Amino acid sequence: MLMAKDYRTSRSSPSSDSEDDMMYTTSNIMRQSRNFQQIIAVDKDAAYDIYVQDVQRTPNLFWYIGKIAHCTGTCTLEEAIARQWTLIQEHAVRLRPVELGNAAYGKLQIWTAPYSSEVEMSDPNSQTDLF
Repeated sequence: MLMAKDYRTSRSSPSSDSEDDMMYTTSNIMRQSRNFQQIIAVDKDAAYDIYVQDVQRTPNLFWYIGKIAHCTGTCTLEEAIARQWTLIQEHAVRLRPVELGNAAYGKLQIWTAPYSSEVEMSDPNSQTDLF
């Protein structure tokens, strides 16, 4: 499980101006998408699938919510997740409002799996590990 308290912010207002670029807004989401595409065009080994788990309500379920990529020479996977913590949490509860809902925001555990493994992960007999 990867957790980063430094980047947890209120949904309504970030704790500082430097975190405005990670608020859940259309322009930020589109920028993140462009950045992701640019990174995987160069290095697919720097990309991962993102899953979340609500251990209180559904401890045996992991919900696929998207992908993440990081520049290997600039930051680690853990640092990339920490920086995007708010976006990931917000995206998860918006993507799965019934299963996760607003109560899960900020409490979800974030897990990663190898890039493009979502089909394999849906198989109950999958040998792919989350980390």
